[in-house]
Amino acid sequence: MATVTYSNNELCKLAGKKISLKDMEENITMIGMPVDEVTKEGELVIDVTPNRLDLLSIEGMARAVSSFAGVKKGLRNYEAKAPGKENKIDVDKSVDEVRPFIVSAIVSGIKVDDEILKALLDFQEKLHGTFGRKRKKIAIGVHDLSKVKLPLKYAAVKPESVSFVPLDKTQKMNLREILEKHEKGKEYAGILEKAKNYPLITDANGEVVSFPPIINADKTKVAVGTKELLIEMTGTNERALNEGLNVLCCALADRGGKITQMDCGGKKTPNLAPGKRNLKISEVNDLLGTKIGDKQACELLEKMGYGAKVKGKTGELEVLVPAYRNDVLHEVDLIEDVAIAFDYNNIEKTLPSFTAVGGKATGDFLQEMMVGLGFSEVYTNILTNRKQNFESVKLKNGECVEILNPLTEEFTIVRTWLLPSLLAVLRNNKSQPFPQKLFEYGDAEEGGTGKMKKKLACVSRHAKADYSEIKSVLETLLTEQGIKFEIKTFEHPAFFKGRCAQVKVDGKHIGVLGEIDPQVMENFGLDNVELFAQNSPLRKPVAAFEIEI
Repeated sequence: MATVTYSNNELCKLAGKKISLKDMEENITMIGMPVDEVTKEGELVIDVTPNRLDLLSIEGMARAVSSFAGVKKGLRNYEAKAPGKENKIDVDKSVDEVRPFIVSAIVSGIKVDDEILKALLDFQEKLHGTFGRKRKKIAIGVHDLSKVKLPLKYAAVKPESVSFVPLDKTQKMNLREILEKHEKGKEYAGILEKAKNYPLITDANGEVVSFPPIINADKTKVAVGTKELLIEMTGTNERALNEGLNVLCCALADRGGKITQMDCGGKKTPNLAPGKRNLKISEVNDLLGTKIGDKQACELLEKMGYGAKVKGKTGELEVLVPAYRNDVLHEVDLIEDVAIAFDYNNIEKTLPSFTAVGGKATGDFLQEMMVGLGFSEVYTNILTNRKQNFESVKLKNGECVEILNPLTEEFTIVRTWLLPSLLAVLRNNKSQPFPQKLFEYGDAEEGGTGKMKKKLACVSRHAKADYSEIKSVLETLLTEQGIKFEIKTFEHPAFFKGRCAQVKVDGKHIGVLGEIDPQVMENFGLDNVELFAQNSPLRKPVAAFEIEI
């Protein structure tokens, strides 16, 4: 997941209605995006799932809330005016071997202010870091159109043949020097590591506009007061480029921008026309176990921002999918949104209509014991990130297996223990009733070796959660298995000093237990340190253990 922070006031402004912070949090959560934290400044820290590219922009999130809250339901129409004679990019074949695809658009009628500029830059960086695979898959350039002479040319050139002043610099550098000396050049040089010639966008005057995917020219820099924008995206995946451009153009259109197409090597972009899909009501009800009718299904889809109408005969809908919803790949995706709008809590619980016979697997006894002790089992992703695995639990960055090309910033390493994942689950369920008692039996990687080990971890969160409670749970669990063990005083950064212990079996350290440190609680957005310092009755401590099986 990608984490974004949006101001509630700005969300309300874009959504077209004043919505309280509490209601905004609830709406966003119901849409399917967990709200990690609500700050004192009225900002919401939100986890956006990788499939919802449109929600990486504040405009997209406000659009989704506006539909869901009933402010403006149904399909929003976005149009892109046909390109003028000069609105084109000549694409040279030389780019085929280095960065073959380019898309582009012009946005006019928008006056860039501080809010728009910040939102644009934030969205650009989130898109780069997630969907764009750190600029390898797609890279975005946004320019002040008044500083550019159309048409443009996209070609690959020799590294020393062209010099220009890169963004936020004052001296000219050639392309090779940029890769060696410029901050962004050094950061993204690996993308062009094997290239003999480098991609370059120039205007009709021969002036450099951009050196993708590295840096724009300083001359075309967007600033407060800019009235017309030129957007260009280059990359290795044409479909991804078109999807990214659509999402960005729709976001700027929500700010009042008028979109004009560019002719990119004979292909006109963007195409903002909605897609069409047919959806059978019988498939919706079969999958969800509901009795939703034609009219209600249309209303639910409109609540999620679609256009929907009953086709000639009842039982089938024609659904219009907006251009910014690149995640809708199958009718099942539409059914999922129907379920979200209907509210999963309103779906009647029923027993399966089939029987099956299973056998016991390793760990079943442990899982049955934990359930018997009052804990609920959860399954979390084996992939995580350094911040959650190490920093948030006050550990120094350690050895671990890293993902070579991570899809998102949230999943960059293989976890080395389970407890941080359980704390994240608690964070995402703060609104649920107490006590909250969870456990996970799963795999964790052994400190960069690549070897996987089975571990069992549990957390208990309520007003009276403490060391004695979690020690009793662990003792019961191990005693029932006939395991001889020792519990010794221990110190661990993630646990409250003086309320922590280690577990030993045959003299070997197999785990740790105790009360979670207040700072770690605050890092995960659970309780803040002040509540613990004041011994406030509002605090909800967490007791936990994790052992190797």
